[in-house]
Amino acid sequence: IRFTRLGRAPWQRALAFGIAFGATEALLLGAASLAAVLAALLVPGSLPPKVLEELARADRALVILAPIWERFFATLGHIFCNLLIFYSVARRQAKWFWLAFGYKTLIDAVAAYALIVIGKAQLAESLTKLWSLEAIVAVWGFVAWLGIRWLLRNYPVEIAASPR
Repeated sequence: IRFTRLGRAPWQRALAFGIAFGATEALLLGAASLAAVLAALLVPGSLPPKVLEELARADRALVILAPIWERFFATLGHIFCNLLIFYSVARRQAKWFWLAFGYKTLIDAVAAYALIVIGKAQLAESLTKLWSLEAIVAVWGFVAWLGIRWLLRNYPVEIAASPR
């Protein structure tokens, strides 16, 4: 970013980039879930029995709402991380990049832990486990929201005009 025009992006463009990044991921994950549900409804014989069992367990409203909740807070995290990278370039301070890297790594580690150790099937069966995980995601999203607000106040205004 430092050696491109993006390195001189004003707040609005950096924010738009972060929103687009997070929304694109949410859209792609949503499309994949929709495709699985449509396949289960239209041609259930084409899916392995394990996939059909997982879809059948996701019939409760609190299970269905969890991915929507998670994507909302994850999108805030993506916006925050992208803004931190732009901020790092604008301030020429690597510590902000490393903060973005650490933030994203820790939230991804929580998701990986949940899928590997707890398992997707157990999360769908236990609302306590599922929503405990979603509470962690919400806390990270709230931290991201606070970070976005801090960056809004501290993002340099003069970078768009400064030569590189």
